[in-house]
Amino acid sequence: MKNLSKFILSLIAIFIFSSCSEDSDSVVEDITLKNQKVDYGEMHNTGLNAYYKQKADKINSNLNEFSHELVNINNSLYPKYFNNVSDIKISKLSLKLYGTNDKTKFNYRERSIYLIDELVAEKQISRELGNLIESFVISNPNKNQILNSISRFKKKGVMKYNDEKGLEIFTSVYLASDQFWTERENNSFVFKSDCDPKNQVRIADAAGGIFGGLLGTAIGGFGGIVGASVGSQGYSALVEELQENSDGSRSCI
Repeated sequence: MKNLSKFILSLIAIFIFSSCSEDSDSVVEDITLKNQKVDYGEMHNTGLNAYYKQKADKINSNLNEFSHELVNINNSLYPKYFNNVSDIKISKLSLKLYGTNDKTKFNYRERSIYLIDELVAEKQISRELGNLIESFVISNPNKNQILNSISRFKKKGVMKYNDEKGLEIFTSVYLASDQFWTERENNSFVFKSDCDPKNQVRIADAAGGIFGGLLGTAIGGFGGIVGASVGSQGYSALVEELQENSDGSRSCI
């Protein structure tokens, strides 16, 4: 009887050890997946470049259809992330990003401020980060001013909620956007305001990345990577197009 008890205890111990090992492997695998670095800026540029190659320079007048087009193009590039995104989720995110399906009714500054306030209210980002992004949207600073402001913000150590992730998306997309538009822009164009539209379109790209990235995680079944790509690429193309004047010049919107 004593030997039988020892045998049973041995079996239980082996089972427990085996289960713990499997759990540990699962945890390690989960941590590895979570720690995978995503280059939001690279995805922004690759997807946007593919969009312009496949589509006319004028984007779809229906912003919902425009968002679906972006997802389809990105799916051909990054099926790992975009393959199982439902049409309903895309439409939901699109309406959240733009506040309308009509391209002519989109107001970049108003919508950006609205989304910043919503992210703050939902504790996705802190009020401090919200104020920083809002100041970029309103005043359109240049590259050095933006990077210096972000550096000072980080040194303050006031980040909470998803501030770190938000800044990662913003900075990555902003720097990539600067490279993308520098290569694409015609330096001979003139602009008709004190606001430099070149600065504005880069900020819009990065802001769209934050909006899409953080809103995407809040929409079930719609990841932050997908949201950041659709948001940054969508704001990028839309704001750049809306800046164009009939005489070939550009103005901030």
